[in-house]
Amino acid sequence: MVSGGGLTAAAASAGFNGSFGLFQKLPSIKHAQVSPVIFNFWFAAGIVISSLVLLVKYPLVLTPWGILSGALLMVSTASTFTAIDRIGLSMSTGLLSGTSVIVSFSFGAVVQGEAFSRTALAVGAILVLVVAIVAYAAAGQLASAANQQSDEDADAEKPFIATIREQIDNGSLTGGADGQQQLVGAAFALLAGTFGGVLIAAPIVTAILVMVQQGPWPSLHSREAALPGIASGTCWNLGNMCSIIATTDPQVGLSIAYPVMQCGLFVAGLWGILLYGELRGKWQLGFWLPGLFVLAGASMLAAAK
Repeated sequence: MVSGGGLTAAAASAGFNGSFGLFQKLPSIKHAQVSPVIFNFWFAAGIVISSLVLLVKYPLVLTPWGILSGALLMVSTASTFTAIDRIGLSMSTGLLSGTSVIVSFSFGAVVQGEAFSRTALAVGAILVLVVAIVAYAAAGQLASAANQQSDEDADAEKPFIATIREQIDNGSLTGGADGQQQLVGAAFALLAGTFGGVLIAAPIVTAILVMVQQGPWPSLHSREAALPGIASGTCWNLGNMCSIIATTDPQVGLSIAYPVMQCGLFVAGLWGILLYGELRGKWQLGFWLPGLFVLAGASMLAAAK
């Protein structure tokens, strides 16, 4: 019998992981033009602060692998926030979710030599995920072009909440990203998914990664960005903790918990579409249909194990 506590933790993980990017879309962040890198700084602070409670029971241990994992996490989340800034919460979450699953699977199968009882099913799952990633990227490009050509029709189709926010904030929080921004945003989303998946697998080959800050260091925007960034990091960390609880529950395990946790991309999609008016009208199908493919692919991989 499946544990209710483990499933609850998996569902909570999906909720938290689908919501941490929401804080970057707040009006205070938009108006202050906070850089994704700076928001990522406050996001990291939120992770550190929310992790202090663990020191009550567990000792602080610093290892090279732990430091490397933290560095990779920062690259992953910085890419995530850049993608959200460029192509919106809905599409970026779908892209990085699909690539995370693929990279995690590849690392386990190729580097760690994990065996799969159903190889054909595993290969089929990867193909399904590739189709989902391509569909997300194509839908984002087509939706952007359509919105630019028919702004009046698209505005009429916006959700009520997004319309009110647009009147208050003098412009949609998502904004009409041009083609170049869409391409850059998709690239950052794919990068975030890649490094996010590698982070889960505790990578070795990515030790050569170096983060280089170009130009003058921008303002920290502590008044506008500190609380949203810390809240975002705390939200992500809670999702991470819930995922650990779910996957270590012997009555649930990774095969059940992982597909449930992937539903976080639907949570992010709901935030982006309903609250911020992303992917207006019929283009919303460009998110929901590939999302079902991601969920199906993750479920197939779990079954192939």
